[in-house]
Amino acid sequence: SFLQTYSELGFLGGTVFLSVFLTAIVGLLSSRIGCLTTSTIGSSLENANVDQANDQATRLKGAAFVVLVGYSVGILSLSRQFLAPTFLVLGFAVAAQQCSNTTFPDAWRVGDRLAIRATTAGFVFLGLTYLIVKLFIRGR
Repeated sequence: SFLQTYSELGFLGGTVFLSVFLTAIVGLLSSRIGCLTTSTIGSSLENANVDQANDQATRLKGAAFVVLVGYSVGILSLSRQFLAPTFLVLGFAVAAQQCSNTTFPDAWRVGDRLAIRATTAGFVFLGLTYLIVKLFIRGR
């Protein structure tokens, strides 16, 4: 799917598609704090309830990370990348990341730094794909 996106949408479109997945993965990795605190729940609840809610939020982010990485690996062999499950998985990852009180890493916010990182990731992905094809396919 990633290669098909590059072939259908060109370097810019393929790089944007790849960087959407990379940004979602980095967002989930960077959020380490649970989404519920005493200020969002209310002061009448016990600390045990807050800790339990934070544990549940942490597990949600872990599950979202596993789903996102699994889908990213699975999409390497799919040819239908623009269907609803792709965007549902990305939406699930963003919703799970929003449960945290942490800020998103500045290097992955929309701007010049993200464009440089996305372009670099695009070139690296295409280069690695080229090497893998050359190594595993012996054509004449």
